[in-house]
Amino acid sequence: MSDSEKRKKPFRHEGVYDFFNKMDRLFADKPAKGMLQSMNEFFGSVSSGSFPVDVSETESDYFISASLPGIRRKNIDIEILPQAVTIRILRDKQQTVANKDFYSTRKKKSTSLTRTISLSKPIDEQKVTAHHRDGILRLTIPKIKGKTIIVDD
Repeated sequence: MSDSEKRKKPFRHEGVYDFFNKMDRLFADKPAKGMLQSMNEFFGSVSSGSFPVDVSETESDYFISASLPGIRRKNIDIEILPQAVTIRILRDKQQTVANKDFYSTRKKKSTSLTRTISLSKPIDEQKVTAHHRDGILRLTIPKIKGKTIIVDD
């Protein structure tokens, strides 16, 4: 293959391309989205064993939706902080291994996955609601409205 043919077909490894694409999006996001949230989304999507989270907001509330297929309600822990939410799930896996000597052994493995979502405005921790149905966790988080001050001339 000649040098001109090599230049026409650039080397493109999908994993590397995906990594740089996510890095570009990380630094191109608007500042209002929150740098910590962008970093959490970036590293959460790069690492295996994470779970997808979607965050949206209105003037009065934040809405967080997490896809947790196969996770029971009792295995979900939600921690509310003044400007962040941490979702922690515990996965239990049991494996039964049959032996040729007519007995079996059970192995239990527990793993924990955590996502922390930073929010740009303080939230009303007492009024947060959570619903889990069909593998989707939905949180409604009311914002605390601050006092507006009018500047005099």
